[in-house]
Amino acid sequence: MVASDEPENTLLADDSSDDLENVKTAVRDEEEVKLKETIHFIVSKKCEQESSQFDPAKTSDRKFSREFTYCLADLVYKYAERVARDVEAFSRHAGRKSVRPDDVLLAVRNNDDAVDALAAVMASKGITLPGTKKGKGRKRQ
Repeated sequence: MVASDEPENTLLADDSSDDLENVKTAVRDEEEVKLKETIHFIVSKKCEQESSQFDPAKTSDRKFSREFTYCLADLVYKYAERVARDVEAFSRHAGRKSVRPDDVLLAVRNNDDAVDALAAVMASKGITLPGTKKGKGRKRQ
């Protein structure tokens, strides 16, 4: 029998850390699947609402296919991923540890509809951006 310089428990520690990483990866994968399923459910419901607004006499064949809703849900998921990465980068660039509403507005600045929708949500929640409080503007130098 050949003696090893490494203690046996080092091998066990490596195996257990690999196992922990595998479990973390599996949990992340499971959470991602659940999130995608939730997004698909919401997109499907929204498509059903929209299709019910069509005039049945003129557009009886207008239904959203299952394939379409899966594609749209995937697009929504990927767009959300991109926006999340962008807002995190904007926040980090500004030297902050948390994301603020102005980071989100900056991330979607090229989409006027998204900017308008976010501004409406922010107004309804009483959220103001720095330097935009009523009666108080930024001081110019």
